[in-house]
Amino acid sequence: MCAAIAGSKERPDAVFAVNDPAAIHLILEARKRGITIGRDLGVVGFSNDSRSDVIDPPLTTLGQPIGKMAESCIHLLVNKIGNPAFTIPASTILKTQLIQRTSSVRGEIL
Repeated sequence: MCAAIAGSKERPDAVFAVNDPAAIHLILEARKRGITIGRDLGVVGFSNDSRSDVIDPPLTTLGQPIGKMAESCIHLLVNKIGNPAFTIPASTILKTQLIQRTSSVRGEIL
């Protein structure tokens, strides 16, 4: 998929990848084809992988609150163990954080 996007003559202005490893792979494929990330193609990832700020150019990403996610899971598990009748909510919403770096077009999210 990354090679198809990077190699397409009618490629998008920007791509929001499912996760940072996919975004990093897209950046590498695009660079092989002479595409300048941040100018010719904006790339945004999701997860704030440890490689996101060391790839060239650094990857704009949405950081997940991993600590709060773990805390929430533990809280739900402890409640369920302590009270088997405890109902685990269908969803829990936690805020992500936009970490803006230079892989997005002109440093902006489109």
